[in-house]
Amino acid sequence: MFLVLNRGLIMKKLILAILLIIVPLVLNSCSVGMALSGSEQRDTSVFYQGAHRSFVHAKTGLPYHSIKDKDGGWIDTYLIVKGNEPSAGRAIGHGVMDVLTLGLWEVIGTPIEAVAGREEHDRFVLYYDQEDKIERVERFHVETRPVDKDANLNQNEAFPLTQ
Repeated sequence: MFLVLNRGLIMKKLILAILLIIVPLVLNSCSVGMALSGSEQRDTSVFYQGAHRSFVHAKTGLPYHSIKDKDGGWIDTYLIVKGNEPSAGRAIGHGVMDVLTLGLWEVIGTPIEAVAGREEHDRFVLYYDQEDKIERVERFHVETRPVDKDANLNQNEAFPLTQ
């Protein structure tokens, strides 16, 4: 009789151990993936009057769109996303919480990452002269979640140039 009770207790412990190993592996770690995804923010400090086009490309990468104007200069368009940088620290935190809560942290962690990943989009239009130097820079701010209905009315204002 004692041997039968012992087998039942051993089976329960074995099943519990298997579940403790399998459940975290089976559950998808969305919050960890969300914390690691994203793109590095580009350096827009190189968008100033007189900067050479090759220097801008070296610092910020190739533009989203580029065309040659009728005067022989270039017009480059950059889409800059702010607020979507990857974070190893947040990912490690989510991973630890996933292990400690056997994956239940995803119910809380995924919505937290969805809110934390709020992005702001800026479109920079760079106008170059015939010598490939910036003549003018325009910045158009696009809010992903406008605060009010008039939030995007002043998008046609030129970005101030720093010298």
